[in-house]
Amino acid sequence: MDWREAAAGGLPAPRDDEPASLRQNILDELADHLDCALARELSKNITPEEAIANVKRRFGDPRDLARRLWVDAMKDTIMSKRLTLAAMALMTVMCLSSGWIAWSAHRASQETAESITRANGALIAHLSALLAARPAPAATAGPERADVHFHLICDDAQKSPAKGVSGKLYLSGAGSSLNPLLRTSDEQGNLDFGMLPAGSYILRVTAPWNEFAFVPVEVSPAFPITSPIICPARDWQPADVQFDFEGLPSLKDRDALIVLHINAVQGRMVGASYSWVHDAETHGHTAYDVVLDPNGHLLYFSEWTSQNRMSQGVGRMMPPRWGGSWLGNAPGVQLQATDQFSWLAAALNQKPQPGFFDRRYEISSITVLLAPDIRSRAGETPDPSHLPFTLHTQRGYTPIAETMISPGNSEAPPLQPVHGQKNVWRIHLSRNFSAEVDRLLMSSASRLPDAKDAAAAKAESTTGADLLKTLGIATATPDHTADGLTGLKLGAIADKLPANYAGFQEGDLLLGVNGWNVNTDRELGVAARGYPLSADKARAAAAATSSEESLNGEGISPQSLVALVRRGTEMMLYEVKPPGSPAPKEKKMIPVKPADGGVVPGGFRNRRRLGSP
Repeated sequence: MDWREAAAGGLPAPRDDEPASLRQNILDELADHLDCALARELSKNITPEEAIANVKRRFGDPRDLARRLWVDAMKDTIMSKRLTLAAMALMTVMCLSSGWIAWSAHRASQETAESITRANGALIAHLSALLAARPAPAATAGPERADVHFHLICDDAQKSPAKGVSGKLYLSGAGSSLNPLLRTSDEQGNLDFGMLPAGSYILRVTAPWNEFAFVPVEVSPAFPITSPIICPARDWQPADVQFDFEGLPSLKDRDALIVLHINAVQGRMVGASYSWVHDAETHGHTAYDVVLDPNGHLLYFSEWTSQNRMSQGVGRMMPPRWGGSWLGNAPGVQLQATDQFSWLAAALNQKPQPGFFDRRYEISSITVLLAPDIRSRAGETPDPSHLPFTLHTQRGYTPIAETMISPGNSEAPPLQPVHGQKNVWRIHLSRNFSAEVDRLLMSSASRLPDAKDAAAAKAESTTGADLLKTLGIATATPDHTADGLTGLKLGAIADKLPANYAGFQEGDLLLGVNGWNVNTDRELGVAARGYPLSADKARAAAAATSSEESLNGEGISPQSLVALVRRGTEMMLYEVKPPGSPAPKEKKMIPVKPADGGVVPGGFRNRRRLGSP
């Protein structure tokens, strides 16, 4: 904040008798004092707006402060001029009174005029006698003085002298910083201010890289200054930081982005008790948005989160029928307007410039979002033959999953990176949040990697063909929609088998299984890996599964499939239960058509499990 501009409005109109540099000195020193107070507030890890409010609450309006300082500085001059004017006014009144009396006396009689003149002379003589009898002002004794000398040393192993450190010393208290003493430490680290009157002072020491600290000083002849001031030996140094995630295996080969909101501790303790902070022009930012790919590679580093509209948290919850969650305080999948990510679309076209230093960092929140809409806004054209490629979830909106870093939830201990070595920030994501990411991915369909070799491709194709038989689907042939979505067009559906129980119909276009796009038997076999192909295998798998395990945290069996189906213009998400599961009690299908014509999402079929649409 520009304190000078804020305080300038409080200064009175210029006077001819005020010193030429008075106003600038007042604004400079007042701004310096308030900047110091603001730095101390910001070291408490609060927002800049809260810090500014605290400073104003403590010291008052800058305009009032500037006016009081101007009045203090001009008080003697103003009072002297007022006394002079009062004396001149008194003499003028007396002269006019004398003239009027003389004129009146002249008209009355000469004797009256002489009498009045004598009376005036006696009055003047009496006043002169009183002035002459006034005692002379007593001489005041000068204040005690003491030698003010500081020795500055660095916090390195050698305790070397801190050279080139500037020092600004001024009296403690409002208005006392108008005429500070300025010194710079010499080659031996000495900062000498000479003999000064006893009292309370504030010393601001500033390193050559604009990192500063405030040191309270008591000057007294009886207690000389002997303790050295410990200064940082160097500025913060760049640090190499890498990220390691625990709990996001489902993001492998997905077109997703991970956004970390990171806070940095503003100051650092150097020596015993002094906090050193940077000004706003150097390392003033304390909040960052870091964007990574699912492998933890850095894509973007923003040093100023207020420019990123996503940080404002403008979004809405994704409804349960679209794979959303209503789990109280648990992490949730949201739909955010894609316009909120325009800053990120622009960032993907930039080369990332890491900005980590050897200072302390903390992660406050983690956001995972699907990237196709973002890449489209960045000018990239999705290529179905290029990994990864993900179908859109709803036109104009981007699905995100977000979690806060807190004990018992997703956890990431604070990191103090070290310059010159590899620093790995290990982040453990909670099971709830991993389930939310799975839910987010289920509403999309990403391309699968190619098979490792011909033998693997043949085995995966055989698994896909066996799966179709198990589900009761006669045929599944590659097909596509007019708007470019690809999948498998389903043939006849056999009764009383999993596909029939799930609600599939002949002619449906199967776009995705468990979040993966399927266009061949091989892709179907890979996407459905883990699904039991017989009732016996389903019972064995269920017996080996913990009762707490479920797909997407919604009570869906981990042996089930979640299928993304296009039927006409409608999109739906269906749960396909393992073979041998009983027929569903509720036969009614409730497809969901997006209101704005988006390509996905649709509704989970099972209303009992996932809530009414």
